[in-house]
Order: sequence, then structure tokens, then C-alpha cells
Amino acid sequence: MQPTSIHSLIYRNYLTSSLVPIFTIEVVLLLLYFGINAYISTQNQATLLAEAKHNIQEIASREASAINKDLRAASDLSLMMQRDHQAFVAGNACHLPNGEPEFGVHANGAFYKTHNNGGASLYYANTTQIGELERRKARCSEMLDPLLKSIVEVSPIVTQAYYNTWDDMNRLYPFMEDAPGQYGAAINMEDFNFYYEADAKHNPERKPVWTSAYLDPAGQGWMVSLIVPIYRGDVLEGVSGLDVTIDSFVNNVLNLHFPWDAGTFMVDDKGTILAMQPAIEAALGLKELGAHVYQDNIKQTVEKPEEFNILQLKDEALRSQMQQLFDSGVRIGNLTIDGVDYLISQEIVSQTGWHMMTLIETSKVLEPIIQLKQLTNRIGYFAIAAMVGFYLLFFVYLLRKSHRLTAQIARPIEQLSLATRGLGADLSARRIEPTSIAEIDDLGANFNTMVAELEVRTNALISAKLAAESANVAKSRFLAVMSHEIRTPLNAILGTAQVLQSAKLGPQEQEVQLAAIMRSGANLLEILNSVLDYANIDTQNLEIKPERFSLCNAMADFIQQVQTKARSKKLKLTLQIDPRLPCAITADAKRLEQVLSNLVNNAIKFTPSGGAVELQVVLQDESEQQLLLQFAISDTGIGISAQQQQQLYLPFRQADDSSTRKYSGTGLGLALSKKLVELMGGNIWVESQLGSGSTFYFTLPLQPQGCSFAEESMPQWQELAIDPEQAAGQEHAEALELDEETRQQLAQALLQLSRALQEFRVDAQDDLAQLRQLLGPDQLQAELDAIAEQLDQYDFEQAQAQLLRLSQRLGIELGS
Repeated sequence: MQPTSIHSLIYRNYLTSSLVPIFTIEVVLLLLYFGINAYISTQNQATLLAEAKHNIQEIASREASAINKDLRAASDLSLMMQRDHQAFVAGNACHLPNGEPEFGVHANGAFYKTHNNGGASLYYANTTQIGELERRKARCSEMLDPLLKSIVEVSPIVTQAYYNTWDDMNRLYPFMEDAPGQYGAAINMEDFNFYYEADAKHNPERKPVWTSAYLDPAGQGWMVSLIVPIYRGDVLEGVSGLDVTIDSFVNNVLNLHFPWDAGTFMVDDKGTILAMQPAIEAALGLKELGAHVYQDNIKQTVEKPEEFNILQLKDEALRSQMQQLFDSGVRIGNLTIDGVDYLISQEIVSQTGWHMMTLIETSKVLEPIIQLKQLTNRIGYFAIAAMVGFYLLFFVYLLRKSHRLTAQIARPIEQLSLATRGLGADLSARRIEPTSIAEIDDLGANFNTMVAELEVRTNALISAKLAAESANVAKSRFLAVMSHEIRTPLNAILGTAQVLQSAKLGPQEQEVQLAAIMRSGANLLEILNSVLDYANIDTQNLEIKPERFSLCNAMADFIQQVQTKARSKKLKLTLQIDPRLPCAITADAKRLEQVLSNLVNNAIKFTPSGGAVELQVVLQDESEQQLLLQFAISDTGIGISAQQQQQLYLPFRQADDSSTRKYSGTGLGLALSKKLVELMGGNIWVESQLGSGSTFYFTLPLQPQGCSFAEESMPQWQELAIDPEQAAGQEHAEALELDEETRQQLAQALLQLSRALQEFRVDAQDDLAQLRQLLGPDQLQAELDAIAEQLDQYDFEQAQAQLLRLSQRLGIELGS
């Protein structure tokens, strides 16, 4: 049936009725409209506020954890600096990493370093009598500069690193061109909080301490410092510290971006605002103190003014709210400032006890709901005006025909009302069925289109949210894995460099330490190369470069490269090559070796001592233009479960990627291998069961190049293995060849190394070098190399276990 317009329907069905019934119905509908609109708006506001509070807490908690990690990293650096500086004051070492420094006396009488030689500046107050002892201390303290410089360059938040002494000497990096001019003729270190807060009275535990915000006498403006005491025995020789300027703190620590134009500020345990974002400045009516124009020299601690303490604000109501929030430690609450309502989030940074607070204006959170309510109200007001005008114009007409008109119009309007009620609750509703009225049908069609569009957009938002959360989890996993893997060789490099710096070593010992640095540097380079290769593949910047080479020789060379690792774990390593293979092929030799290295090294890593690793190369298919080779790497290791195999080739993932996993690695090896194999036109897969070992297969289509395998006179298989029985015989023989004097010397050296390992001392490498010298260059080198590798990674427990096995082989008890 052809739809009828509402005007035609009214004229054809003109009835005698009163205006009152229809008018009453319209009023009721309008009341329902406004009532439902108000109810939905109230519910939406409550839901949005609850969601906002939840989101704020989640973001603030995550960011507080990240800040805590940054501060803990700075604390670790300060402990490293404390050990280095205490070693300096306790010993007599004196070397000049930047050459001979030049000193002079300033016009104001202060003793200082006159030229920048690449290290730190030095200043002595004119109240200190400069004698031979003071000159030597000023000169020899040059050896502290490499660590001070490294800390400033490595840490993103540290601006300065320094060492202040009891006799008013200051060594500060970066170099201060005119230290006497900045400090003045004399400066008493004990008058400043960055010195006395680390003394025995304020810090009897001798641990790292964060100061409150103060004005830096060295000219860097407002800052906070992380300080550690430097003792010689029970005598406080001085205080070393790391400076973080307020500008650096805001830019590198409070680099948060909350929704709804939120602002974040950090408060110390006394209520003083350490740093705040611009949004907080506007809310509290304060201006952050960063840079400072120095009119005079700073002679004592200048802390932030009283108005920067939230527990001493002049506004009594605001101060009371802040005090209650500060004392209760609640994570989320409400706050009113100058009549404006705020949501306030509070997270405690466990490393320092500081409070990270976030302010969000409540009206900005509710702004979309308020605007929607205002829009719907305007629509309602317009409907009222239209209704009044309509009834004035057609009073007589509607009065006579109201009854039938109500019967035909009320039903679809009620359906639309019910549908809109469901729409307000969960953004979904029943579809509006067609009627015989054109306008109602048009409205229903528009409503159905709107509902469908809302559902599509809602699903899209949910998908986008899930994708963002997944990306955030992947980013967090990547940062956690890479920070661990990069930190391990870096710690080894820094620790070994510290040994080289602070200890007097002979040429052989220095060679051992430098070798450790080279190994750690190579490990670090390998990690970075893997990440860069994966990034190049991801951005399609990595090219496959085929070349002609001997497959036979390449495989033999590769086995020679990895047999040392296999031999150190007493693994049987076997290479089997199909004799039908040509010795010369065209392929990317570097990428083929990279794939083999990842897979074979994985097999060695996950195979326990005494197991076996086998590499097979088989010709699967052959034609004049192309060969199809299959490579198989088998091990007798821990195996991989079916569930773990599903995520095996994902980047930055391992079968066990928990924080307590036993095996290290970036998790890029298999992902990179899969992409490289696919770039070279092949496929890769794995066959494995948990606890029964694994076999990784990959195929490659290659171009043959002439000569056959047999012409190279190479065997069909090559085996490199360690015979446990033969090794046991050698152990027994080595134990029997020791004379009594050598046995006593070895027992003493083993005991010293064992104690160093039990105390987790970095100088354990020195004791290991002594043990190497006693054993000679060719005896038990695999065991000694294993201990050295474990020390490079600071794995003292594994090194202790390896040392116990070595002592048992020599027939010497560690306790004897």
C-alpha cells in the first residue's frame, strides 16, 4: 500500500474530538522525553566519571611505576658512584684519564682547575689551606671523571654529577668554566642540604637520599639531588651526588599525557611541590621555578618558597583538602579549587616516598554528556514551540479529529520511545518496523540507520581499544626484554672497566679484563644488529644479496665457529651433508649463516650438558636451474609445547617470556630467521614435544654452480663431539699429575675465588686470572672460560657451581 502523508491522513480522517486528549498525550510524551533524557544523562555522567577514575588510576599507576624505575635506575647509578668514590678515598691510586690538569688561584683566592681537559671542574674554597696533600687530592681526583661523565651521558634525567668533600673541595661534571666566580671566594659544603642530609646524623644507613628542591649554587637553577655519603672507615670524607634540574624533571620524568587536559605534579614527603606541569600552574596559581637569574653567590640552602608546599597553602579549605588527601594516601578523590571541581589521582613512588598527583577538571570529563543533554533539551524546546504553533493554527481541525489521529500516531511514537530508551542504555535497540505513515517511516528509517551506524562505530572503537592495549603490551614486553638484554653486557663492560680503573693489574690480567669487555661488546652489538635487521625487514629495507660460494667450506667453517660453545657444555655436535649436493651455489651466504647461527645456538642453549645437536643438509629436489635444500637442526633439549609453538615466531617472544625465565635472549632470533628464510624464498617449521627435544626445518631454493661435492674430497659427514668417558679420564689424569706444592697453591686460589663469588664481588676476575696462571695456558681452559663468561654476565651462582665442579675434577675440597 502506498504510504500516506500525515497531512493527507488528517484531512481524510477529520473527526470531531477535543484538543485536550491529543494535547495531553503530547505533553506526556514531552515529559517522558525530558525525563528519560535527564535520567540517561545522569546515568551517563556517573558511568563516564567511573570510567574516567578507572582510566586515571590505571594511567597514573603505570606512569608512577615508570617514574619509579627511572628513579631506581638513578639510585643504582649513585650506588655505583659511591663504590667508586669510596675506593678512591680508601686507596692511593692516582691516574689521569684526561692528561695532566692545570690549576691556579683565582683573584678571590679560591684554588681551581683553570682549563677544561674533557673532565670535571674543580674548586677549593679560599678558607682551605692548599698544601701538598690538598694538591694531590685535587690532582688524583681526576680519576673520578670517567664515571661522572658516563653517568651524566647515560642517564636521561641527570644534569650534573659531583663529589664534595669535608674540606670544601668540589669536583663537578660537566666542567664549570668559572667555578670561583659562580661559587665565590668560599663555600661551606656543610651548610647545604645536598651535603648535610647525607651525614651520619641524617643518614645513618649510608644509603642514597633524595633532597628537597633547592637553588643550585653551581648556576643550574632549581633542582633536586640524589646524594650518597663517601666514608673512609667511619670518617665522612665527603658526599657525591647526581643533580636533576626541575626543567629536566618536568621534561623527562613528568612527560605524561593524560586525556581531558589533565596536569601532573610531584610532591615530596614534606608536601613541597618538586615539579609540576603547566596545567597545574594554572590550577594552583603558581609559576614553576626552573631557570634562575643569579645576582649573588649562594652561601646556604635556598629551598622553594612556602607557597609551593601544598600543606601550607593560604587557602584554608584547599589546604585542609590537600592535608586529608596527603595523610589518607587514597588513590582517587575529589577536590575543589576556587569553586571548580576536580578529580585528583594520587600514586606513591615507592623508591622515594614522593606523591605523584594528577588533576582533571570534572566539567571537562562530563563535557560531551552535558553538550548532548543541552542538544536534546533544545530539540525538546523546539518541539514544544512547534506543537503550540501547530495547535493554534489547527485548533478547530485537531479538536474534531484528535481521537483517530492519536490512535494512528501514538503507537509508532511509543515504539520509537521504547527504542530510544534501549539505545540510551547500551547503544543498541530494536529496529523500527515500517508503518503506513510516510513521515514516521522516514523517521524510523533514519533511526535504524543511526542505530546501525552507532553499532559499527562502537565495534570499531572496541577493536581500536583492544589493538591499542595489545600494542601497549607488546611495547612493554619489548622494553622489558631489551632493557634486560642490553643491561647485561653493559653491566659487564662497566664492571670490568671499573676493575681496570681501580685496580693495578699486570699485562695478563689486563688482557683478561679487556677480553671480557670485547665479549660483552660483541654480545651487545649482536643484540643491536638483530633489532636493526628485524627493523629493516619490517620496513622492507633489507636486501638479499646472492653470491657464489662453496657450501661445503661454509658449513665446515660454521661448525668450527660453534663447536667451542658445544664443547663448553659437553654436547655432541654433528654435521651431515648429502653427498649429492654441489659444492658451489649462488645464495646470500651471510643471511644463510645468520639463520643457521640463530637455530644452532638456540639448540645449544636449550640442550642440557651431555646432550647432542645435529645439523643435516639434504637435497630434496633438483633441476638444471634450481636446487631445493632442506636444513634440519635437531637437539635433545627441553622441547617446546604445542601452545608455545603458536607464538614461537612472534618478535620479542620466547617460549618462556616471564620475568623469571631461565634462558636469556631478545626473542628476535626465530622471528628474524623466519623472515630471512621467507625473503630467500623458503619455508621454516618445527617439530617438537615438551621434554623430548626439537627439530627445526627450513628449505631454500638455490642455484647450483658446477662442481660436485665429491670433487672437494670432503667426507659425507663431519662429527665434532666431546666423549664424556674420555673427558672423565682426563679429569682423573689432571688430578693425579698435581704435586703437593701445586695442589696447595691451587687450593688457596680456589678458596679465594670461591669467597669472591659468594660475596658477589666484581674483582672475582682477578682471582680467576690468578687461577689461570697457576694452571697454565692449556689446562682446563673450557671450565675456566665458562666461569669467565658467567662472571661477564654477573651470574655468580652459576660461576660458583662451575667452580665446585672444577675443584672436584682437581681433587681439591673448597673448604680445605
